Amino acid sequence: MGIAAVLALGGLTFAAVRKPAPVADATPIGATVRPPPASTDLPPPPVLAPVQAPEPVPVQRVAVAMPPSPIAAPPPTLRVNTPVLVVDLTAGDKPVAAVDAARAGQAPDKLSANEAFADRLSRTSPETVGIDRLSSLDRVVPQGTVISAVLETAINSDLPGLVRAVVSREVKGFDGSKVLIPRGSRLIGQYSSGLALGQSRAFVIWTRVLRSDGVTVQLNSAATDQLGQAGLGGKVDTHFLRRFGAATLLSVITGAIDYAVNTAGSGQVLVGSTAQANQLASIALQRQIDIQPTIKVAQGTPVRVFVARDLDFETGRKK
Repeated sequence: MGIAAVLALGGLTFAAVRKPAPVADATPIGATVRPPPASTDLPPPPVLAPVQAPEPVPVQRVAVAMPPSPIAAPPPTLRVNTPVLVVDLTAGDKPVAAVDAARAGQAPDKLSANEAFADRLSRTSPETVGIDRLSSLDRVVPQGTVISAVLETAINSDLPGLVRAVVSREVKGFDGSKVLIPRGSRLIGQYSSGLALGQSRAFVIWTRVLRSDGVTVQLNSAATDQLGQAGLGGKVDTHFLRRFGAATLLSVITGAIDYAVNTAGSGQVLVGSTAQANQLASIALQRQIDIQPTIKVAQGTPVRVFVARDLDFETGRKK
């Protein structure tokens, strides 16, 4: 019976395998295939949950101890610039003053000409000199004697030149017994030019004296006025018109141009400008402003000669 059941089950299985599959309904040619109606009952789109940013993690700061930096050695230039104090006891008081000024942190003040002169005299030690005696008192014109004379030639300081004068009073020796420079002797000298602004006296040097008998002696002494003041006074010409005349004229022209520019109509054309006129005025003033003054000493002016050395007429030499 069991065998019969197995055979029956196998027959059913074989019959099921051999049975043909059902043929689907074929769609006739030319028939319109309609798509199935779209379903309107679509599910709603899913709602996305907002993404939350992660919370920042707090950073913990850790203090790290830095190793101590090594101390750099001072550069060699600092040693050079370091103030050095040098004391020299063999040079007098001047190094001491310089040391005091260096200690005070300031340079010594520059002395004026008068202060330098006084300082030089105060530092000069007294000198010991021997005495001397004039050999022939009647034949020597001592230093400091004043010779009176009168100019024979005029002086104009625009250019340097020579000058001559005539002795108007006789000059005697030291003891006053003999006349050594008779009246009428000639004086020869030189005067300089190139005066500074504000200078009003001409500088004259008398070089020699010539007597009528042919005897001559070197003077090399300065000329003075009747009061003994150095130089010879005269008429001073400052050349004011030459120095400022051209600039004044150009300034007037500049003012006229300004007036013409301010009063000119719109249809007028003016050639030139005030800037050009001002430039010309400055050039003219620059060229003329440096003109030096001129001193004129008239012929016949009384002059004096201050003898700067002893004049020895016995041997014909100067002491």
